[in-house]
Amino acid sequence: MKYERYGRVYRSCRTRYAGVLFWSRLESLWARWFDRHEAVWSYEPRYFRIGDREYTPDFYLPGVQAYLEIKPDAPTGKELWLCRMTAEWSRLPVFMGVGFPWKAEVGCFEVVNDRMTYRGCSPMNLLCKE
Repeated sequence: MKYERYGRVYRSCRTRYAGVLFWSRLESLWARWFDRHEAVWSYEPRYFRIGDREYTPDFYLPGVQAYLEIKPDAPTGKELWLCRMTAEWSRLPVFMGVGFPWKAEVGCFEVVNDRMTYRGCSPMNLLCKE
């Protein structure tokens, strides 16, 4: 599968790990990282209808009751908007992880007291409740 981002063409490499076929090797690396830290995860468990399209976060993490979207590099405005809308609709935190799990930049959209918030955090925040 090929896709374009920031004027560059990328080709994702479907990868199988733990009996799951991931859309990219990066997603499978996150799954391996979760397994190493004994974190429970579910890959693309459900989709959300947002506007005129369907959006499926990459992971659901029941330990922190949150969704996680993985990107190889800085997310576009539209990708951030989809995460924000998913957090608003689901009332669950939606994390955006950029890069490899052991050195990722992670941000979180979350509804707190009926207001949307955004904060940066460590990938370790995905393993257990704060």
